[in-house]
Amino acid sequence: GWTRFVSMQNHYNLIYREEEREMMPLCAEEKIAVTPYSPLASGRLA
Repeated sequence: GWTRFVSMQNHYNLIYREEEREMMPLCAEEKIAVTPYSPLASGRLA
């Protein structure tokens, strides 16, 4: 059979928050860990 996904790494920070609408709720529902990519917006939020 198929192996379930255990985590997802996506582009997410305070400037780019598109993932909040669909992917974050889906990951929470499916118990998939989320690891944000570029959480400091390439240094703009540092």
